[in-house]
Amino acid sequence: TVATFHALGLAILRDNHAAAGLPAGFRVADEADRIAARGQAGDDGDRYRKLLRAAELVDFDELVSLPLALLRSDPALAGQYRARWPWVFIDEYQDVDADQYALLRLFTRPDGNICAIGDPDQAIYSFRGADVAFFLRFAGAFTDARMVRLTRNYRSAPPIIAAAVQAIAPSTL
Repeated sequence: TVATFHALGLAILRDNHAAAGLPAGFRVADEADRIAARGQAGDDGDRYRKLLRAAELVDFDELVSLPLALLRSDPALAGQYRARWPWVFIDEYQDVDADQYALLRLFTRPDGNICAIGDPDQAIYSFRGADVAFFLRFAGAFTDARMVRLTRNYRSAPPIIAAAVQAIAPSTL
């Protein structure tokens, strides 16, 4: 299985729609659906979700939070997915948010059959809730993991690398 967190969440919800309280034919709200529901709900998040559910819709952001809630409430189901995916590979790990991290922990075995790739200096999604601290704490969270640092760049010429290092040096982690 190769998927983003959101695509994976959608697949889990499709497989377990009844347990998640969703109809079999639910859809992901598009921009027009979200605008209409937000217009009717004002600033009330609960009303917004109720309006979406009445239309058999889920918000894009719920594609992570709903499967997370479902798997937290059903450890046996979480175990089934953990057995289904005994190895987990995640790219751009520096851009994981709290819900994605929690979902990831439900999928990984205690011995941490996980391969994570990322660069804390390239963390760009904090405005969406991503927290580079998950990357920085990786070795502590997955104690059996081996850290491999890539220190050579074979794709860029030395002047480009030197300029990039100068650009990120003031804020590098």
